[in-house]
Amino acid sequence: MPQENFDQTSATNLALNRTPANVAINRQPMLVVLHGPLLGKTFTIEQPVLTIGRSSQCDIQIEDDNVSRKHAEINFRDGLVWLTDLQSTNGSYVNSKRVSEIPLNDGDLVLIGRVLFKFIHSSLVENRFFGQMYSLATTDFLTGIANRQQIINLLEQEFNRARRYDRPLSVLIYDIDRFKEINDTYGHLAGDQMLIESSRIVKDHLRLEDHYGRLGGDEFLVICPETPVEHALALGKRIQVVLSKTDFLVKDKIVFFTISVGAAALSLKVASPDEFSLLADQALYRAKNAGRNQCAS
Repeated sequence: MPQENFDQTSATNLALNRTPANVAINRQPMLVVLHGPLLGKTFTIEQPVLTIGRSSQCDIQIEDDNVSRKHAEINFRDGLVWLTDLQSTNGSYVNSKRVSEIPLNDGDLVLIGRVLFKFIHSSLVENRFFGQMYSLATTDFLTGIANRQQIINLLEQEFNRARRYDRPLSVLIYDIDRFKEINDTYGHLAGDQMLIESSRIVKDHLRLEDHYGRLGGDEFLVICPETPVEHALALGKRIQVVLSKTDFLVKDKIVFFTISVGAAALSLKVASPDEFSLLADQALYRAKNAGRNQCAS
């Protein structure tokens, strides 16, 4: 396993120093993700057995081709926390060494697929800190939805899942028409207000299983699992119509704006998540070229 995957975490480890061997009773064992698509996420070890793998039945699901369906498990035994590899194809690593079963100590680095965990004992206060750290790492500071890195990670996960199980998957990319003119006319604070309020409206029209994030500026991505392109396109049209009819109060003036939407569906011709999002982006520009305030696929 490449050593650099572990070396890259040295800065993060400064904030996660080893705790004394005689850990207080009120401190709870947990795994903190230091590297990979789940960066910053924490998993408290509470049940007697906690499973890790690609299957949706696992307690910690890692959508990664390098991870077996049931890859490893964490269990309590003899007063210790043990990691057991479940005869996975690519193995489980603790501190750079492939292991079959080993007790975990504070500060141990556990690598499963491309996800690097740190095992620690944490207090309630520290749990809250890690939760805040995860939120900061994955949330767009302005709109409160997924940030660029998080929505790209989610796209990769859904792409891999849909490809593996041959399931439908569609995406929408939209942006606000002539957003620069809005900023130039009313100011950037007014533009920010429109981004905040419009993203809230869009979020209200999505399903729980959909993913929604800001790619940057006024461009947004919606990921629709288990959805054929015609249904995603219908969703895009609903959002486009709703936003076009919404009035925004800016400096005592009522302002309307429109969006253009591009939709794309996963097919065997699509080789990667980047190529998938590019298809939706190309559809977005077709909507722009056709006169804006509409959807294209």
